[in-house]
Amino acid sequence: LCNLLIKIVSDFENEKLKKVVGTIQDITDRKNAELELQITQRKIEAVIESITDGFFYLDNKWNLIYVNGGLEKLIK
Repeated sequence: LCNLLIKIVSDFENEKLKKVVGTIQDITDRKNAELELQITQRKIEAVIESITDGFFYLDNKWNLIYVNGGLEKLIK
């Protein structure tokens, strides 16, 4: 996979193209790492959802980020 960035510089008064500048960046490794992270996150969520105990996750500011189905049943 590649990320392509092209910049076109033109002279509008003379209607001429001055230059085209471009870069190509191989993002294969980054996309593969993102995919692996998504797969891992889905596996973790599946495990957490499969337990019958209540589970919740808070961030470092004590905001509730995640509640599993087990806890939802307990608080209803």
